[in-house]
Amino acid sequence: MKNPFACPSRSRAACLLLFLFLLTSKKDGILFAAEVNSSSPVRINEIMASNSSVLADEDGEYSDWIELYNSSDSPVNLAGWVLTDNPENRYKWVFPDVWLHGKSCLIVFASEKDRRKASGFLHTNFKLSASGEYLALYDDGGSPVTVFEPGFPALLSDQSYGYLNGVYALLTTPTPGNAETTAGGVLPTPTFSINRGLFTQPITLTLNTSDPTATLFYTLDGSTPSETKGTRYTTPLNITTTTVVRVIALKDGWQNSRVATSTYIFPDKVLQQPNNPAGYPSLWGPFSDGNVTHNGIKRLPADYEMDPELVNLAGEADRIKEGLLDLPTISLVTDLGYLFSESTDPDTGGIYLYTGPYGGFGSGWERPVSMEFIKGANASLPSYMKEPAFSQIDAGLRMQGQASRLNEKNPKHSFIMVFKEEYGPKKWNFPLYGEGFNAEQNKIIFRAGFGNSWTHWSHSDRLMSSYHSDIWTKDVQRAMGHPSSNSRFCNVYINGLFWGIYALSERLDKDYAQAYLNGEEADFDVVKDNASSVVDGTNQTWKQVVAMANAGLTTDAAYQRLRGNNPDGRRNPAYTPLVDMENLADYMLLNFYAGNTDWDDHNWAVIYNKVQPDNGFRFLCWDAENVLENLNDNNVKENNDNCPSRVFQQLMANNTFKQLFADRVQRHCYNGGVLTPQRAAQQWKERADQISKAIHAEAARWGDNRRDVFDYNPDATYLYSVNDFWSPRQTYMRDTYFPQRTDKLIQQLRAVGFYPAVDAPTVTINGATPDHSPVLPGDNLALSVKTGAIYYTLDGTDPLDWNASGEEAQTWTLVPASADKRVLVPGSDIGSTWLQPGFDDSAWTACTGAPGGVGFSTVASVNSLVSLNVQAKMGSEAAQPNNSCYIRIPFILDGAKMEKMTTLTLNLSYDDGYVAYLNGQQVAANNAPANPAWNASATAGSDAIVTVSVDLSSFINLLQPGANLLAIHGMNIRTTSKDFFVLPELVADNSAAATQHLAEKAVRYTGSIALQQSAHLKARTLDGSTWSALTDLPLLMTADYADLKLTEIHYHPEDMLTAV
Repeated sequence: MKNPFACPSRSRAACLLLFLFLLTSKKDGILFAAEVNSSSPVRINEIMASNSSVLADEDGEYSDWIELYNSSDSPVNLAGWVLTDNPENRYKWVFPDVWLHGKSCLIVFASEKDRRKASGFLHTNFKLSASGEYLALYDDGGSPVTVFEPGFPALLSDQSYGYLNGVYALLTTPTPGNAETTAGGVLPTPTFSINRGLFTQPITLTLNTSDPTATLFYTLDGSTPSETKGTRYTTPLNITTTTVVRVIALKDGWQNSRVATSTYIFPDKVLQQPNNPAGYPSLWGPFSDGNVTHNGIKRLPADYEMDPELVNLAGEADRIKEGLLDLPTISLVTDLGYLFSESTDPDTGGIYLYTGPYGGFGSGWERPVSMEFIKGANASLPSYMKEPAFSQIDAGLRMQGQASRLNEKNPKHSFIMVFKEEYGPKKWNFPLYGEGFNAEQNKIIFRAGFGNSWTHWSHSDRLMSSYHSDIWTKDVQRAMGHPSSNSRFCNVYINGLFWGIYALSERLDKDYAQAYLNGEEADFDVVKDNASSVVDGTNQTWKQVVAMANAGLTTDAAYQRLRGNNPDGRRNPAYTPLVDMENLADYMLLNFYAGNTDWDDHNWAVIYNKVQPDNGFRFLCWDAENVLENLNDNNVKENNDNCPSRVFQQLMANNTFKQLFADRVQRHCYNGGVLTPQRAAQQWKERADQISKAIHAEAARWGDNRRDVFDYNPDATYLYSVNDFWSPRQTYMRDTYFPQRTDKLIQQLRAVGFYPAVDAPTVTINGATPDHSPVLPGDNLALSVKTGAIYYTLDGTDPLDWNASGEEAQTWTLVPASADKRVLVPGSDIGSTWLQPGFDDSAWTACTGAPGGVGFSTVASVNSLVSLNVQAKMGSEAAQPNNSCYIRIPFILDGAKMEKMTTLTLNLSYDDGYVAYLNGQQVAANNAPANPAWNASATAGSDAIVTVSVDLSSFINLLQPGANLLAIHGMNIRTTSKDFFVLPELVADNSAAATQHLAEKAVRYTGSIALQQSAHLKARTLDGSTWSALTDLPLLMTADYADLKLTEIHYHPEDMLTAV
């Protein structure tokens, strides 16, 4: 076979090509000199670890390659020689019987083909990492020939690393197949005699280069060294305080080396961090809000100091130092001007001053930065968090966030780290989040904390500071069995100044999707915040989902179409699955539990694989900082167009999905589920423990900001300390919030009909709540419920056959919220004829179209639901104030539909009281007198809109074919009240006819069950004609674990506690 890559100094047949694929563990990629066995004529001559266009293999693929060179005149037989990228596996890829002729070279490509025919192309079984890794060549006797340890340096695309004039260096021009590597090179990166880290004693630091003829220049202020900027290195450096050392190698005729950066932190000195570090500006800004000034200027005082008041408290200095040591350290180093220059030049302006909110200066600006990782004590992390002690990578730095970028709103800003070849490797290969999580990051969010943090502009937020509420939400979503962005707490320094605790988090984009969901990057649509905010791909499919939801999802045909199914639930290959229903149900349930107050008109994300849709859109928690705030927070009726809440609320009009949601509530809120008090609190505690030491350092850095630097609002300001604020908040969460929140949530869901009033069966194993551990033969399974009969199966089938009647479950909206209404604020008694369908209301005021509410409010979100404002006629300013308002809503009913109806429900939002009438007869009332007069007042008030779902099934007989009337007598508590609201909806379905049927295998529970083998319990309660949600509990015997077979990979199985 002809070889087109022969060395010039020999015949073509003398240069053999070996094609190579490496399955490798990634390492730091720090430059170390190779160990070369001088007694061997063979060496590794040149390496390319990211081959994009330099050299193709016989299949036309650009595989990475390793070039060997025989410097002697005699051939060497390579049979039994070894190439390996694993120091613990000396025989990873063994050469066949291949000769390497004298003064000849051998090239090794990466291709995952593992072919070992000596007469043809050869392929090995491991590939090279572009971020650098261990690589070694051993001879047939097991002696090392060339060893790069801990590894060759990180290489950019089409960049090679080779033997040049007696040293290894980055080459300006790759020369595969050419043994004479004489082209100009890039100087090797300098190294440090002492690795980066945290120190208690002064150190003496030597700067080194493997090229003794190169000259080193260094800086100690974060700036990029050069011949004109920095100090020429001549003697070792005495490092006695926190110092950032940057060094570069220069030599005539060679390209400058990469700048090497190493940070040395002295916690004792960090405690003394001043508020006027040399070279830093004394003011930050400008403000984005033109109405906000500080002492007449649009800038705020800078804040760099570790507050002496906290540092000097008894014992606090030691606690702060312990916190600095406990978490990993991230050191960000860049030229000071890139962060704090007042220039508005997009290429040089300071991104910490010009943060870019709302299209202002700084939007999209990116600056080069060195990022170092230094392992911490990590006392609270689980055992699977394993990582190297150090890592360094050059990258790009941008600002991150929306309102949090406003200097006046939050002085501690978030960042996004961008890895690309302009700066260094295009991905950071590092196990930041531990085993089982993506170790190849293209972007990392540095979350500073905004909502519920000590630097937030509002004191009420600061009082609820925890710094891990967003992370708790994502941890719980993973524990529910769904993908969600992971995070890792680190102490962050900027040019040697401590900047506080940051949560390094995965960014939700196509790279994330490829790592955790099946597919390639180009396959995914990623949409955030609203239908027009596209991260990757397009928003066309999401718009389709929203349009289908807005068109109505009450029928099973519409519901199953979103699942990619026929109306009977069987998959239709012609239909694309659009919504992962279980994922959506759990996502909404989690946000309901957390009482998310900053959602979902923004702060959400969806991901869709348009090539392999699987079950459809996945819904992922994002930026959930304002959660777990108040025990009674209630957002279960959140409903925003183009957002997940709209899809969910439309689906809740469908009985099949409504039952699915109820079953998910039961799964997670009972029987040891992830939202039960103990489990939810445990997830919280695991993250709180991770920062329980470092939070002392955070308090010293930022706890005094709103008191001593810039308060923004004239509200109460305090020195936010751990003992006075963070620890009490943790106690409240442990002793009050989590023990009570699950029951509160169930009450909220039941109030709107999202969860059945009938309790599902409670499970005990040997008298105790299940903890999802294996069961043993003879274990006692018991079911209980206060009222109703329990039906169960042990084979994993539902005891209720939802379609046993053969009748499709249907729902009919008789009176939509947007229905046309006629409204009157009566000036006198008009009798009761207005309650009848035939009454002439032509003189009344019309209320037409969406959203359909009648009323008024001082709350913007309520006013957005008002189509007819009646304050001028009801309020104290009216000519004849009245607390009563009459509303008539006529509707036409098809007699055929009426015959199928088994359930009738009034969904009503109101403030303060009401009486509802159907065709002249009262059917529901609250906060109203027994026989309300034309000017009646509500008997009680409310602080907010109350939303209820009232079962009117016993009044179905009042309906009639043709014209019908729903009438509401709304009442305010007083004419001086600033809030009044009525928004009704009347819905009917045939759920009783379609659902009340036992499955064939269902068994009525009569007493405890002695388990003899593995089982899958599913149980429901039947109370009268109403069924409960599903109790669903796998019960696996210990002996059966050995027989488990992996049949499907599921992302983080449900109910597996995930600590990180």
